[in-house]
Amino acid sequence: MLWRVTSFRLTLIFMGVFLLFSILLISVSVFTVTSALHRDARSIITEELRLLQRAERRSGLRGLRRVVDSRSRAPGASLYLLFDGTGQVFAGNVRRLPGRILNRTGWINQPFEYRLLDGLERRRPRPAGPLPALLPPAGDRVAIARIVNLDQGVRLLVGRDFGQPERFRRIIFLVLTLITVSLAMIALLSWFF
Repeated sequence: MLWRVTSFRLTLIFMGVFLLFSILLISVSVFTVTSALHRDARSIITEELRLLQRAERRSGLRGLRRVVDSRSRAPGASLYLLFDGTGQVFAGNVRRLPGRILNRTGWINQPFEYRLLDGLERRRPRPAGPLPALLPPAGDRVAIARIVNLDQGVRLLVGRDFGQPERFRRIIFLVLTLITVSLAMIALLSWFF
């Protein structure tokens, strides 16, 4: 009999419209943030590659090797891997990449897992509280990268860790979902009182 009451039907319609727009808002927010972070990462990678290619033109392979080695040891460094077609590594801070990545050239559009060198593993303390599940495991990381061919059959990979933007996206999604559910519950409770 509750369905016959106009106020109940209007409340259900209002809640349905509210939930629909909330889902739309969450989706647009997550997409916008993720796209902006992807664009930023791509511009940083492009600039890094430009500087490294300039170093290779000026100093040759030996000079590039020194620059990559130096940059890969800096705190908060990008991902660097200087290698040849056989997979021999000359310099860099990446220990392991999937084979499908090493055989490609250009942008790697899909995030991929990698593992840093043991001496350069960046350990982050896992926070207490309700959000530790949002952090990736300490070993494998997710990144985006670009690989270019250089002289003498040498290839250079430059990438950025993408774990941070992925965690950020998950946190935004979680927060907006909690807000939506809370507001829906308040709307439902207000109808009864």
